[in-house]
Amino acid sequence: MEETLFEDLSELGLNGYEAAVYLALLSRSGLAPSELATRAKVPRQRIYDVLESLTGKGLCTSRDTSPKTYFGTDPTLAMESLMQQRTSALERERERIGRRVHSLVDNLAPIFLAGRSQNDPLNYIEVFNDPTRIATQAIDLARSARVRVNSCIKRAVYPDTGAELALPARAAHARRGVSRAIRTVGA
Repeated sequence: MEETLFEDLSELGLNGYEAAVYLALLSRSGLAPSELATRAKVPRQRIYDVLESLTGKGLCTSRDTSPKTYFGTDPTLAMESLMQQRTSALERERERIGRRVHSLVDNLAPIFLAGRSQNDPLNYIEVFNDPTRIATQAIDLARSARVRVNSCIKRAVYPDTGAELALPARAAHARRGVSRAIRTVGA
């Protein structure tokens, strides 16, 4: 159960030392810093920093006695305060990230647009190695053609594989007035 409490307190913004000291403060009414360091297993040199942080977060109060005595704040009040602090911190983080995203968009958009204006003269060339893919692509291209389809294929690929897929399509394309020119390259 204590592990779950540590995780929950951590989620609300406490570090491990702060969670341990806060739990120790709740377990007893009024503890001196040296007692708290021992109970919470926090190094003595860190206990004052941790107590100052907890006081700032509204999780403990102190009484000026000799030695100074610290008291844990009622969890009903303390957790509400922690939730509000955490929510405010998350909202500030969300706004910071939003500003960063808008800045990035402003800086990246020109790079993106400049890249789109580049024309690669070979951008329209596609290379296929799979015979079935070649035949399928050829049929798709022929179906979408208005006037002509030019292809460049290895001599050994077209006659052996995919030809049976192309035959019925050729007649339909010819009826539409689409001609085909096939350039072969020696295998």
